Amino acid sequence: YYERVIMKTSGTASAPIVFEGEPGAIIDGGTKITGWDPAPEVGAGIYKHSGWPWMPQNMVWNNKYILQIKDASMADGTYKSLMTKPSTDSAWDGVEAWFGNLGGTTYVRFRNGQDPDSENVMFAPKSGPTNRGGITIKSNDFIVVRGFTIRNAYYAVLVEGTSSDLASGNVVENNTLIGGS
Repeated sequence: YYERVIMKTSGTASAPIVFEGEPGAIIDGGTKITGWDPAPEVGAGIYKHSGWPWMPQNMVWNNKYILQIKDASMADGTYKSLMTKPSTDSAWDGVEAWFGNLGGTTYVRFRNGQDPDSENVMFAPKSGPTNRGGITIKSNDFIVVRGFTIRNAYYAVLVEGTSSDLASGNVVENNTLIGGS
């Protein structure tokens, strides 16, 4: 399921709402972003995208979590030496893609220089939308979340409430959580 889920209803102590995945169920909080442009100012095979509705935290490509270059390496320019290495360089051993954010622009390099528009690439928000959880339980009570692989969201499961409207009695169990903070 390619979506971020918001639980909008509460259960009760004697009748909790159970949100349970079938075997192999995946909730992917990513969004397909298109409109990538070559970034020849950085190097061959590198693409960039600006004008995000939010800055990305995670990238998944063909069901694989992709490493993000640290913000400090993006800011000081050292990312360029990494992204421009030949595909035969040992820095690529076990790695098929990199991405990083700099000044509102995201840069992506696939080992073989593919255009992200032609690939199955999903990004999840780092900032922006209030719905940053793969599953969000917001001021709801007695909800059980189990049996999912939850990936590509800033928070895999976000349980939040306010001082006057707490989220209580919720259970998150037997899930696989990938990526996020």
